[in-house]
Amino acid sequence: MSKIKTVEKTGDFPSSTFYKTTCSCQDHDLTLEVEYDEKINIISLNIYIDTEIGDFYEWDNWYQMTWFRIKTIFKIMFCREIKFEAWFLFKGEEHIDDFITALREGMEKFKK
Repeated sequence: MSKIKTVEKTGDFPSSTFYKTTCSCQDHDLTLEVEYDEKINIISLNIYIDTEIGDFYEWDNWYQMTWFRIKTIFKIMFCREIKFEAWFLFKGEEHIDDFITALREGMEKFKK
């Protein structure tokens, strides 16, 4: 697959194209999917971030951390969702430009 320096094209299918890049901390990945739905003639953008939750906070003791994890488990079990923030750090101007190039490349494929 092609590579735009810091962003790699990982999949190219008739109705979607996938790109992947790594956070500057090297612990998180971001997958970008540009998808075309020809039934309703729409190009959509899907972003998937691999990250972790819960241990972003400084805990006073392990009881607080354990209680937070138990509450989160119950939210997932009974509410089927949790809300949290995730961040992704781009490695400077070149990384941002490569991400924009990947967006444009994926969109141009389906504009025709």
